[in-house]
Amino acid sequence: MDLRETPQSSEIVYHGVIFDVERMQVSLPDGKPARRDLVRHRGACAVVALNAQRELVLVRQYRAAFDDILVELPAGKIDPQEDPRVCAERELMEETGYTSTHWRKLTAMLSSPGFCDEVLHIYLATDIRGGQRRLDEGEFVDVQLVPFDQAVQQIMQGHIQDAKTIVGILMAQRLLQQEAVR
Repeated sequence: MDLRETPQSSEIVYHGVIFDVERMQVSLPDGKPARRDLVRHRGACAVVALNAQRELVLVRQYRAAFDDILVELPAGKIDPQEDPRVCAERELMEETGYTSTHWRKLTAMLSSPGFCDEVLHIYLATDIRGGQRRLDEGEFVDVQLVPFDQAVQQIMQGHIQDAKTIVGILMAQRLLQQEAVR
């Protein structure tokens, strides 16, 4: 069975700083019409950054959508034509001041494919070194160093709820466990 929908028309109904919203008219596989409202996002990167003491760099940041301060991996939007790895390096340094020369890509995940085309690239940075951070104007972030195992516990207890942070930390945990066995 062909599950694809056939676009009939589309228009950008909102153009924003972070994303656009596209309204599409489609034909469903059975030929019936339907409407799709899609968030068009240029993508983002997140970084699981670990120091030699196996401490994880996390940030605390206010998120208006939930009217709460959330604990997350350092992350940010990919600039137009920017390589995701370059974005990851830039965001880690800007938000936290940390840099690394040891980078590995963990995954590229689809954050919410039911309505959004954002691809979120997650990297592991090890052997990090501190430096001067350069927050964007209007960005307010607290940086924390958390023992890696404690961060995993915080996920399992529901204290860390951000999806990219959960995926990144658990993927890094699995990778590091596999490497320890070798």
